[in-house]
Amino acid sequence: MIGNINHIAIAVPDVEAAATRWRSALGASVSAPQD
Repeated sequence: MIGNINHIAIAVPDVEAAATRWRSALGASVSAPQD
């Protein structure tokens, strides 16, 4: 069983929309995009 997740990277076409969705749906902490 997974105790916690440290890092997930997902490629998306609209970073801001995806970050908003992850924050609101899961209460996720979303860091700034990396190039």
